Amino acid sequence: MPKKAIELGCKPGVHFWTLTEGVEVKLDNGTIVKPSDVMESTPPSESFIVNFIPDESFIESVINNKDYEQYFEENMPENNRIAIVYHSVEELNVIWNPHY
Repeated sequence: MPKKAIELGCKPGVHFWTLTEGVEVKLDNGTIVKPSDVMESTPPSESFIVNFIPDESFIESVINNKDYEQYFEENMPENNRIAIVYHSVEELNVIWNPHY
């Protein structure tokens, strides 16, 4: 970012900080510099999930939990991905249950 921003007329310090915050900068000559003009795309973020499901009676409450919907594959934004899902169970049949 610094080299490209300087080439466009940005000053180190406040311009750099503003651009890294995702806000465009208006230079003294009226030129607008957008973060996308000087920064590489953001690498995908990674999330992890920890599920504690003691037995099969908890499966429905987990898969129907509205808070989990954002992590369903069809709802995940392209710049995010699940890196790991940790399953803690007391009964192995939870893992083998087709609904889970």
